[in-house]
Amino acid sequence: MTKLSFQRSTYWENGNSSCYIDFNLTTPCEQGVVPAMVLDARSITDVQKGVNFAREHQLRLRIKSSGHDISLALVPDFVPTGAPIDTKPVKAIRSGPGDRWTDLYDLANRSDIVVVGGTGQTVSSAGGYLMGGGHSPLSRHYGLAVDNVLQFVLVDASGSEVIANAYRNPDLFWSLRGGGGGTFGVVTEVIQKTHPPFHNILGATLTISASNSTDFEEVLKVYLDSQPSLDDAQWCLTTAVQQTSFILQAILFAPPPGANLTQVAYQAFRSIILAAQNLSMTSAFVVQEFPNFLALHDAFFPPTTPSGSPAVIASRLIPRHIFENTTATALLAHAATEPPMVIFNLLAGGAVSEVSPTATSVNPGWRKALHHVIFATGWTSSTPLAIRDDLRQTLTAQTALLEPFNDGLGAYLNEADRNDPDWPQSFWGANYERLLEMKHKFDPLGVFECPRCVGSEVFGF
Repeated sequence: MTKLSFQRSTYWENGNSSCYIDFNLTTPCEQGVVPAMVLDARSITDVQKGVNFAREHQLRLRIKSSGHDISLALVPDFVPTGAPIDTKPVKAIRSGPGDRWTDLYDLANRSDIVVVGGTGQTVSSAGGYLMGGGHSPLSRHYGLAVDNVLQFVLVDASGSEVIANAYRNPDLFWSLRGGGGGTFGVVTEVIQKTHPPFHNILGATLTISASNSTDFEEVLKVYLDSQPSLDDAQWCLTTAVQQTSFILQAILFAPPPGANLTQVAYQAFRSIILAAQNLSMTSAFVVQEFPNFLALHDAFFPPTTPSGSPAVIASRLIPRHIFENTTATALLAHAATEPPMVIFNLLAGGAVSEVSPTATSVNPGWRKALHHVIFATGWTSSTPLAIRDDLRQTLTAQTALLEPFNDGLGAYLNEADRNDPDWPQSFWGANYERLLEMKHKFDPLGVFECPRCVGSEVFGF
């Protein structure tokens, strides 16, 4: 059999029984859960034929985006189909599943605008990232990616091409904006709102390494205590913690005009830097200035060589008041040294919190959260299956350490634990009941299926 592999290969795609990318070519490979049949759709007609074939033969249909597309275009005066005649046009971008976010950023930069999207170089702009919510460095200013969608074009479970927006098929539009990819149809086109650009962007990187966990927890607590003030100053932060070290990437899109940017950055993180120095830790602080979002993106999120990534992740959303409680931050700092890696993401609040919890189907917890915290672990391709399963179970158990700080806000669907024991509540919260109703309405036969997706407990997987 031909060896099959994907960029990230754990349980989401091919389970334990097919091959990682770095396996020797002579290694025997099994099918795993890689599809036995694949349709390479080149047109909407191809998609319609594929959906009809799957439905008529009672086959489970899984959707994969990305590739290449030529549908990317700036729409300077977009009005949603079916909108009232007096609806004011807006500047938007049209893209398809084969358009990557990097393609959109390049077009947006040439047009002196920005669009809210992801940082992964290979991620589709019209796939699961978007329909699962889509956080971004720009989210604190312009909301989640899904908050910026104006219209979808898709092939539904009946094989029909349909338009979904606030005026036409509004229930389907709501479901697609947060209900997850591959669940309600095959999206072939997305129209997204654009925004004014940022110039003179401040970026900073801080790395700290300690010789012992006690000292490291003390410095990490200082960092966690600083989150409210960093939130007030509108910083966007991503901090990767690996037991006794961390690397922080910080972005300030609108620094004070005329200010010394090095001083602005240093003052923001001064307490953490001094705490590390007082404990004789190794640290480095680098400040950069970027003329636009594209330059920032290319520097902070450069392309990487595609390769296998045997990793599993879990996540929880954390509200601001946790970081205003010094007892809670001490406990959270300790919990963050348990897994092999923890990533703190200060990218909620701001514009994300200004959207009604029921305006989209994304987890309502996003509207109350400040941080999106990820726990992660992994293994090598030679790790025995029993140990892999143990690592998965350990990660699920370790995620429970975040429950005292979660306030019932749940997780981020796109970066969550498949083994979460209460996944409907964790992934969608109070929106799940309506989402399940919409699944029955728009896909009553369960044509579109995937694990831990809306309705998978009903239609089976």
